Amino acid sequence: YSARVYYDKGRIPLAIEALKSALELDDDNPLYHRFLAECHEKNQETNESIDHYEKALNLDPELLDIVYRLGNKYKIVGNHMAIIRLYERAIKKAPTNALYYFELGEAYRKENRLDKAIRSYERALRFNPEFIEAIYSLGGIYETRETFSKLITLYEEAIKTYPTNVKAHFELGKAYARQSVYKKSVKVFRKVIQLDSHHREVFLELGSLLYENG
Repeated sequence: YSARVYYDKGRIPLAIEALKSALELDDDNPLYHRFLAECHEKNQETNESIDHYEKALNLDPELLDIVYRLGNKYKIVGNHMAIIRLYERAIKKAPTNALYYFELGEAYRKENRLDKAIRSYERALRFNPEFIEAIYSLGGIYETRETFSKLITLYEEAIKTYPTNVKAHFELGKAYARQSVYKKSVKVFRKVIQLDSHHREVFLELGSLLYENG
């Protein structure tokens, strides 16, 4: 109780001391560890926050509200393998959580394990087809691998949901151009200009396309 009062008043060091005292009496209480992690997070003490989020989750794997917070802390310290382990375990508890698959894909991508990243993004989109960040990330891998037919399908579906999304249109136009689908590419690039007349890259792409095709 005193820790909560201190926390609410912004007296975080005192809240931390109160929680440490409580843990001396009950070190297996996951809620104490979670609250202590939040206090350290508030104090920008990343490593301490990670330590107590991990302890809370190990004590009670059902505390899935911790997962995303802990994952973000791992990002800060650049521990992508820990992120992979975290979200693989979380997915077993919540197998239809699109965000978990997306974060798993991001970690795999950072580790250059692109096949697993693709599968993770695809699963994220299976459970949330409108997950635009997953669309962008998956599209980035398709572009790197020059799998333009998949890239075209991905963004054609995306603009059905997001008809005014400039990035989706621009990426679709580029994919058409790489596949030499000239007329569709020009049409989409002109749509980008209609949506954003200050989009410098599209003028370069469209100009190059018109020059090359007379």
